[in-house]
Amino acid sequence: MYIYKARFIKATADGIDVYLDLGFYIYIKQRVKLYGIKINPEKQKEAVDYITDTLHTYEFEVETVSSKRGKVGRCLGSIFIQKPDKKINLAEQLIEQNYAEKFITSE
Repeated sequence: MYIYKARFIKATADGIDVYLDLGFYIYIKQRVKLYGIKINPEKQKEAVDYITDTLHTYEFEVETVSSKRGKVGRCLGSIFIQKPDKKINLAEQLIEQNYAEKFITSE
């Protein structure tokens, strides 16, 4: 729906806390649930460490999937890591590393 540049705060098993850049030096703190995946409970700590290391290393954007927030206040979105030659979806990276599995939601 919308694409925001973002700054990383922290990662949890629940979601990723970021500052979304709304423009004109206006930022909003938001927890983002990664769209389309479910973190593997046995590899939860490794997944959080992987997300933290990756988002500290590269610039990234958040693309929101829905304008609504869930019952715990998270928005649903995809995170795209900006590498020098292309953008990479963080959820797909987590699936490839076996930290997560695909999960289809009804939004």
